[in-house]
Amino acid sequence: MKYDEFYRKNRTKLVGIAYRILRNRDDAEDTVQNVCLSLLESWKSINILDIDAYSTRMVHNAAVQELRDRVEISELSEEHAPLSSAPDERIITKEFAEQLDKAIAQLPSNQRNALLLKQERGLTYPEIASLMNESETNVRQLISRARRQLASSVKTQ
Repeated sequence: MKYDEFYRKNRTKLVGIAYRILRNRDDAEDTVQNVCLSLLESWKSINILDIDAYSTRMVHNAAVQELRDRVEISELSEEHAPLSSAPDERIITKEFAEQLDKAIAQLPSNQRNALLLKQERGLTYPEIASLMNESETNVRQLISRARRQLASSVKTQ
């Protein structure tokens, strides 16, 4: 099979795979473009029986890596805080957000990553388990521990 045929046949499917992971069309397109460029550069030397499965796995892995690269603690800003007309409530909310940020930063990295994937990205437990190479049960435990630790940390401050 020629590369052009492969690209025309598989591009839409590959973008769909990347989109399901990244949840952003532009990022999915970029990921597929990078994978396809890599495939094109080594097309003549690739000796794969099932190029469709190989390219699917490459896109999946690249999208997961892109998502992992994105996962970092983001500071809560006022736009994330509930709007209130009372200035005192905004100050309390800002102070609470600062406490929460500090508590999140102190979580073990696996708990922090699992929690952020769940809370900020809205991923399901199976999706998080796949991204983190963990069992779904372990992901549930990590998130539960993180939430308990955050609740304890914020109450004591």
